[in-house]
Amino acid sequence: MTLARIRSVLVRRAHTLRSSSEGERGFGLVESIISIGIAGSGLLAVAGLLAAGASMQRNSRDGGRAGMAAMQQLEVLRMLPRTDARVQTGAGGAAAGSLTANVANYNRLVNVAPAGQVRVRWLVQPGVAGTLDITVRAEPLVAGARPSEVRSLLWR
Repeated sequence: MTLARIRSVLVRRAHTLRSSSEGERGFGLVESIISIGIAGSGLLAVAGLLAAGASMQRNSRDGGRAGMAAMQQLEVLRMLPRTDARVQTGAGGAAAGSLTANVANYNRLVNVAPAGQVRVRWLVQPGVAGTLDITVRAEPLVAGARPSEVRSLLWR
């Protein structure tokens, strides 16, 4: 095959390809609107996921701070002498304090950095062999944050 023959075959094929696609140049209005709608709904879904992720991260952070406040309070209670009013059991060996209500000497409000407060409550019950069973519950004062609870035996 000669060079002229190859050239003429290529020109004919290019002309055939060009003539079949002349009526389909670019995108139409309908295709553009549909593609914008699909892209927009995808972006809205991603934005919703980002908002939900930020909310879960904030609740987790507040719950972690509550856990730290509960552990700190438990350490404070461990260091107190057995005669302190904050680690006394009730009359007749009954439990003293409450994990759900504010009882004098058995609750406090803790400021947690950078901003926020945690309500800490504890329950003191007599344990075995003269020990004290102390349960501390910390609840962030933020809506939706999870409370944290720790428990320990105190012997001295």
